Amino acid sequence: MEEVGGYESFLRFYEDTGLNLAEVLAEGPSAPEVDPYKKFVPGQSLYNPEKLGELGTQMYLLNGWYMSASDAGQIYLSVRIRNHHYFRGNDIIYVELPELHQLCHLDSLDKSLISCYCL
Repeated sequence: MEEVGGYESFLRFYEDTGLNLAEVLAEGPSAPEVDPYKKFVPGQSLYNPEKLGELGTQMYLLNGWYMSASDAGQIYLSVRIRNHHYFRGNDIIYVELPELHQLCHLDSLDKSLISCYCL
């Protein structure tokens, strides 16, 4: 059975990769900077305010509406559906504001958002 670890495995690694110790220990590229707007924080803009000009019209308006709703203390969006959408009578679907954040950042989506999209 082959020994795991040890001096021989390091020598084999250097031979296989063609690297020397200095190259292995050299500092590589740093980790990418994480966008703080990718994490949902109530009352914080859905997007980086410096990049709002890069958004399409509807996403820009959605962000504005979201900020107004957050400032007013709302926690969800009410979406009215009619009988011809699901054939179960008129009803309301509630979409929580964190789900809008997930939509904007193409993160996991809730069934209420999928339902709205299907309408």
